[in-house]
Amino acid sequence: MNLRHQWECSMNYIFLDIDGVMNNQEDWLNKAKNNLEEFEDHRMFCDKAWELLSDVCSTTNARVVLSSSWRLGFKNHNGYIVCKSDTDPLSQRLLSYFKKYNIELVGLTTNHYDYRGKQIHDYVKRHLFATDKWVVLDDENCDITGYCTEEQMIKTEWLTGLLPEHCERIVKYFKGE
Repeated sequence: MNLRHQWECSMNYIFLDIDGVMNNQEDWLNKAKNNLEEFEDHRMFCDKAWELLSDVCSTTNARVVLSSSWRLGFKNHNGYIVCKSDTDPLSQRLLSYFKKYNIELVGLTTNHYDYRGKQIHDYVKRHLFATDKWVVLDDENCDITGYCTEEQMIKTEWLTGLLPEHCERIVKYFKGE
């Protein structure tokens, strides 16, 4: 339930994928090679990407909606995003990164198995006002194309994940440049 009144200022939202955005092949290989972190397959997160996202959210006052398949480990409980299970270490770890980097996680796209673009579109229709701005941050766009504009689709690559140039595009979009 959205308690914000329509006459209030518009908000900025980032629909976030995790794999290929907040983790990436280069960072993963470096950590695995140098034993810098407990090996957890491709589930290791890139601190630089989290710092970049945190800066973007702080600069633009953006909130995050999880559109990644990682959303399946979470639920909305009384307006807060929480882990579905206390015994799911990966979901707990992801949630700890949102907290660590002071990124406001405000929603989850539906758990239905529609195209992610449709899930995002449905979330926008149900929860956002026409004056709100939003972007999709993802390393894949095959199931998103057609549900957002080219300017709203910020596509990363699995090799590198989130980069400063992606963040610059987000900031410019939210500022209307």
